[in-house]
Amino acid sequence: EEPDLFNTTLERFLVQAEAGRWGARDPRSVRV
Repeated sequence: EEPDLFNTTLERFLVQAEAGRWGARDPRSVRV
């Protein structure tokens, strides 16, 4: 396990999501 890598990745995601910079899902990945 690499907790530092996990925590860094999670923090980057949360910062982007809170700033509204996390893009919409790729439509190809969503079943209709």
